[in-house]
Amino acid sequence: QHIIDTHPAWIGNLDGIPAQDRHAANMVWLSVMKARIDKQVEDHEPKTIVVHGSLGSRHVVKTVQYQNLLDRQAEIHAFYDQFNSPESDKETYRHTLLVLDDSGDHFRAAVGSGNIDTSDHVMVFTPGMTSTVDATLIGQGSTTWGSGVRDTDNTLDEARRQLAAQGRDDESVAGVTWLGYDAPNWEETLSNDDSSVLRQDEAREGAASLSSFYNGLQATHHGDPHLDSSGHSYGSVVNGLALQQTDVADELEVHGSPGPGSADASDMGLLPDHMAEASAAKDTVAFSGAHGRPPQ
Repeated sequence: QHIIDTHPAWIGNLDGIPAQDRHAANMVWLSVMKARIDKQVEDHEPKTIVVHGSLGSRHVVKTVQYQNLLDRQAEIHAFYDQFNSPESDKETYRHTLLVLDDSGDHFRAAVGSGNIDTSDHVMVFTPGMTSTVDATLIGQGSTTWGSGVRDTDNTLDEARRQLAAQGRDDESVAGVTWLGYDAPNWEETLSNDDSSVLRQDEAREGAASLSSFYNGLQATHHGDPHLDSSGHSYGSVVNGLALQQTDVADELEVHGSPGPGSADASDMGLLPDHMAEASAAKDTVAFSGAHGRPPQ
């Protein structure tokens, strides 16, 4: 508890730490981040510049640096508001903050749904191209979570229904929406730089972090969980490359995937018939094969 209170950044993103301790540390660190960004916004100068237009017009606009600070401030405040709002009594899953990293150009985070360390079945979902912390994780403050977290919660609800239908309603489920990498956007893709969705640079960097996250989940779990790895679009590339660096996952499911890096279950440390793929009939990304053949 002393480390959580005094040095939360030491363990908030440290794999192999129990989920509840990571959440507690990240909540302390989130308050520190909020105070820090507020001070940076207040102290930043110059906040505006004068731009001279045609016919002698003059416009006062925010500097790029100041606008970037405001954008980051909005993200941090949204996270703070979301996690400091009481969850509805109807919420099936208590949400936890398992990754919180604002050290780079992109905000990185992961949100847990349910008890990650004790549930019988744990899914880790990695969103794909154009995913952002604000839209995919945070959502609209206290009113609703982001699209990725909602997808995870809906999947867990369906898993519970299927378990109940099989007479296995004593088995518990939990999930993580993991955005601990820089998901490519359209601008990066069209410019075909190292962050393009056509390249694997971001996927390889993300895979190293994700494989470590998987190993940490396995280490802190009470018993051996049934661990399902799920990825959408470019997130499936991250997941596929991550599974080639660890052997703790039991299943791989990809949808809208340009290829998870390999279609061979043994490359992923999986048993045969433990990989699945889903795609829409006209999904050009899924049929592109840009990063390998999808599971059959």
